[in-house]
Amino acid sequence: MKKALTTIFCCILLISMLSIVEASSHRRDIYDYKGSSTGFAREKVNYSLFNAENFTGTRMDLTGNSSADSFIGKFFGTFFNWIIGSTSQSYLSFNGTDLDFNETFLNGTIDTRAIAVNATMKLYVDAQDIVFNDSLKSYTDAQDIVFNNSLKSYLDAQDITFNDSLKAYSDITFVNITGDTMTGDLIVPNLTATNNITITNNLDIGGNMTLGEKITFAFGEVIDNIVNGVIQITGDLLVTGNVNATKFFGTYNWTEDSPLLSFDDTTLSFDYAGLNSSYDSRYLNLTGTNANQNLNVSPFNITANEFFGDINATFVKIALGSGSPTIDQMQEYLDNTGSSGFFTGGIISDGGSGTIDITAGQGFIRTTADDNAPLLSFNWSAQTGVAVTDNTTQYVFVDDTGTISLNSNEFLEAQDNIILGLATDEDGTIESVFNLGVRLEESIGQAGRFIRRIHSVSRDVRRGGLVFGETGTRNITLTAGHLWWGRTEY
Repeated sequence: MKKALTTIFCCILLISMLSIVEASSHRRDIYDYKGSSTGFAREKVNYSLFNAENFTGTRMDLTGNSSADSFIGKFFGTFFNWIIGSTSQSYLSFNGTDLDFNETFLNGTIDTRAIAVNATMKLYVDAQDIVFNDSLKSYTDAQDIVFNNSLKSYLDAQDITFNDSLKAYSDITFVNITGDTMTGDLIVPNLTATNNITITNNLDIGGNMTLGEKITFAFGEVIDNIVNGVIQITGDLLVTGNVNATKFFGTYNWTEDSPLLSFDDTTLSFDYAGLNSSYDSRYLNLTGTNANQNLNVSPFNITANEFFGDINATFVKIALGSGSPTIDQMQEYLDNTGSSGFFTGGIISDGGSGTIDITAGQGFIRTTADDNAPLLSFNWSAQTGVAVTDNTTQYVFVDDTGTISLNSNEFLEAQDNIILGLATDEDGTIESVFNLGVRLEESIGQAGRFIRRIHSVSRDVRRGGLVFGETGTRNITLTAGHLWWGRTEY
């Protein structure tokens, strides 16, 4: 009996335990809501369903986590009280079931803000540029040694990796670097270098290049910096074209093969004695070309059919006779045979109120009161309102400087001070004026006219012969002879 009761108790206990396990695997904890004037109040804070196949209801409030294989129904409407604020309505939208995001509107916002940020950043950088540069310079100056040493140590350790990385990047752009040598093109708008730059290939510069020091070439030639407008070149300068310069300094290596030119590394000499007609076409050919500068061929003569332009009278020779005369130039002929005087202008007239006017003129005059002083062509300007002393006769002169003067002494006329005429004043009024002086135009003709005027009132002059005699009855004889009438000999 006791054994049977024990067996029954164990069975009941086993059944109870199985019921508890089953209930725990399909447990639903149910809680109630108490109505109130403000809504409902939850009695249990955490509520869980374990291994529940389904839960059906109109509302579930969760304060913790929720996990399930699937949710059926309006997920957001079930679990969230979703409200989209006014500032987000352009980007998000919710219809109770689907939540959508407007990517196009977001891109427009980013583009608009990027322009504003760029403009603001540019203004800030422009304003801070000087301060930033100065601060950076001060920092890098102080950190230069440490920075360089650290960078060198790093680059030495990373040399292969660094070069390979730089080459891989630069091959895509402009610079091609193989190892430690640049083999491609380097395009730099402005390059300032305080140390050495070694270039093994060509350097093409499209703009100007300004150098403060000299240029040294691989073979030792040097172009030194400009000093007082001079470029000094150490080494030979080979020029295949023309060299135009006002002056050359130093020595020259002259290789001209010519019997007329010689060069001793310092002086270039010309053998003018060897110049003859055979070299005319080689060394002096002016056919069809006018020489517009001085042509010095001394001590040679120039023979030509015609001369054009101005020729100095000292270059014009005159015929020479015996005795080696020293007067051999046209200028010397004029100096020794010409006279001071005028040939145009110099007309004196009453200027009113006791003054006279003198017209401009030109003539020849000597520079000193010497019959052999150079005879020069000169001009003078017109003068008006030249006062004449009351109740005097004044002689009018002009000197070699073109200065008009008045003097009561007529004998002041000289080779360098010629007389133009005279004027007489009576009580502040010009009574008379006379034009006198040596007028050079047609001076020989004027002399002839003077002779004719004299001889018109004088007899012919007998030079010889013309002796009367008689023959026969009331007949005369006349011997041969010569006489002058005017400037003619008969």
